[in-house]
Amino acid sequence: MLVIECMALKPEYQRVSERMIVRSNIGVITNVREDHQDVMGETLPEIARSLMSTCPISGTLLTSEQNPEILEIMKTIASANGTQLIVSDPDRVTDEEVEAFDYIAFKENITIALTIADIVGIPRDVAMRGMIEAAPDPGVLRMKELRIGEKRVTWANLFAVNDRESMIAAMEKLDPYRTEETIVVGILNNRSDRERRAIQFADVAVNDLDFDRLVTFGAYEGLVTDRLKHNGYNIGNVLNLGDEHDYDRGEIIGQMIHETPGSHILVVGFVNIHTRQAEEMLEYFEHEARPWDADADVPATTAPGD
Repeated sequence: MLVIECMALKPEYQRVSERMIVRSNIGVITNVREDHQDVMGETLPEIARSLMSTCPISGTLLTSEQNPEILEIMKTIASANGTQLIVSDPDRVTDEEVEAFDYIAFKENITIALTIADIVGIPRDVAMRGMIEAAPDPGVLRMKELRIGEKRVTWANLFAVNDRESMIAAMEKLDPYRTEETIVVGILNNRSDRERRAIQFADVAVNDLDFDRLVTFGAYEGLVTDRLKHNGYNIGNVLNLGDEHDYDRGEIIGQMIHETPGSHILVVGFVNIHTRQAEEMLEYFEHEARPWDADADVPATTAPGD
């Protein structure tokens, strides 16, 4: 079995990829979300039709999408292609199976893999064991409990989450990691080639989510800050630490962690993966920062790299 991801965004490129290059037997469209709207369409139905350019011909198409309107579009196009649409049910995945992963997994993804396993004749227990033991994608949500100075810092890498619905769902997964005393810091990490997404998430961060502080990384810091202010967010709680300021890693940690009040900080990175600041923070949080140990005696002067 060969697994290939279609990275094309434009419908015509998706169509060429599927019909002239890949020619898949089994296609997967996990869900339809508001993303890349500049090339895939403004509405969910338009985006669904764009994604259906990857639908196999005379094959099988899997999805865990549950929106009836979107499913009807998928069924119509799949039928026209002579392809069977299978809707995988997330509820077939148990809570115990989700908890077996050492990162935060989503039932919608697991059920797709289990359905493929059914089709190709892999027993469920074998498929689950393979998924659990496989090296995960770098963008998975894996929580880190760290000690930075005298603060306990919970790090949530959501940089790979770049659409509204997925971000809301991912943030719900973080509820067990916060208390009334937790200060929640969100990092809006913006690439220079994703201006529209920068504006979109400046809306999401205020209108759909709840952050005590917001940090800007990468590009469009002025644009994003103005949008946050327009949405009613307190600009006194915004830290601009991106390309316009060229802070080093220690200065970023100082402002984002040491100068944030409270003993427990939940830091959530989202919107995009690749900027200089995000990559430096990923390296520090994932590989260099000290794990949290409530009994450890760590001086208050402990700083990044010490």
